[in-house]
Amino acid sequence: MMDREIKYLLIGSGLGILAYLAGGWTVCLLVVGLLFVWLTYTCPEVGFSLIPFFVILDFVVKEYTSGLLGLWDEGILLLLTVAIIQKRFQEKKWFFRSTSIIYPLIAFIIIGILSAVFSPYVTLGQSIDGIRSVVQSAWLFFILINADFNRNTLRMGLWLLLLSSCVVALYGLYQYAVGVPIPPKWVDKDLEAGMKRAFSFLGSPNAFAGYSLLVTPIALGFFFQKNLSPGKKAGFLLITLCLVGGLFSTLTRAAWLAFIPAMILFGIFIKQTKWMVTLVILMIGLMALSPSVQKRFSNFFSDQYQKKSEIGGRTYRWDLAWSLVEDRPLLGRGPAGFGGAAAYRAQAFSGLYVDNYYLEILSNYGFLGFFAFLWLILEILRNIGVFARKSHPEDQPIQYGILAGIVGFLLHNVAENLWEVVPLSIIFWLIIGISKSLSEATKEA
Repeated sequence: MMDREIKYLLIGSGLGILAYLAGGWTVCLLVVGLLFVWLTYTCPEVGFSLIPFFVILDFVVKEYTSGLLGLWDEGILLLLTVAIIQKRFQEKKWFFRSTSIIYPLIAFIIIGILSAVFSPYVTLGQSIDGIRSVVQSAWLFFILINADFNRNTLRMGLWLLLLSSCVVALYGLYQYAVGVPIPPKWVDKDLEAGMKRAFSFLGSPNAFAGYSLLVTPIALGFFFQKNLSPGKKAGFLLITLCLVGGLFSTLTRAAWLAFIPAMILFGIFIKQTKWMVTLVILMIGLMALSPSVQKRFSNFFSDQYQKKSEIGGRTYRWDLAWSLVEDRPLLGRGPAGFGGAAAYRAQAFSGLYVDNYYLEILSNYGFLGFFAFLWLILEILRNIGVFARKSHPEDQPIQYGILAGIVGFLLHNVAENLWEVVPLSIIFWLIIGISKSLSEATKEA
């Protein structure tokens, strides 16, 4: 009895000293963090349940802490990896699952290394950061397909994602309604002064739009499930409308244009084309009545916009990217050599963004890297199509929603660099991992 009391006294004294030195909230967060680590290790579903809230968590960590040295996302993935490995060994499963997606990933990494080795323009650290920004989040996909989560757990993951996305969208709509000031770089001071654009927790209207594109078709997939009660249908419809409202509030032209084929494709998949075409026409009609939308599109075709684009805008940056391709067509300028977040951190070309992820890949990795990346995209799309056909009939609309969301996201990347935005890439690989796992899950509990 005495020994146990001494142990608790020492623990309490230690926490008291920490609280005095670091502050009560820091100790509280430390205790909660350690508890989370222990729970995830013993029950990986706990860690999995946080991933759908990644966009919000990433904002909170970076806004209210030091960002944990920028390694908190790697920490969660490492924790989940350890938890899943010990779970598989405990269940005497001595093998690990994979899919054909791994082959283009490996090919891209090898080409990325060769590009770095033969490029005189990039450093080792810069190259590692560049390759990591493309492939790191795929780590989550391989964690999930080896987790052996049951069908209820996987569907819960998607429900939590819809809940999280609703919070993100509502916050964006609030910003739009009250006119929260947007960072100046997201509004053209000459053509769009005073214009409101929502960015929610992502800090960028374009990233918020990309997130909405990924998730909205999934909400529609839940809505189109058969044998769903009217109350649940109404709930999923409200979430869908909330996400569409969030997408509208970003005033991101490329996302709106990408959303149209994604919705039509979803309608074809679930054999509800008339509903989807009607929805698209209704959206276009409502957008056409908005003065902000009219201004955004009319500005795009103005002579002033075109001249600015040629001087330092997209036209200039796309031409610059293509000139880099012509200079080094086979292996490119090197990972993080130009045009993206990793290049910005290295201040390559003064941190200039190319605003076209495919041109970024082409200029950095050459045609060999671009074809490997294209192979990766085609394998992702092909695999999800297979996953959808193999799934439980009730899950098929959701699977096609995942596929449509990914198509919309990939189209949006023609005019943005969204693949390397960590919260977006995590959600991207999360839904692909759930798609694969859902197609094989047979247990209900």
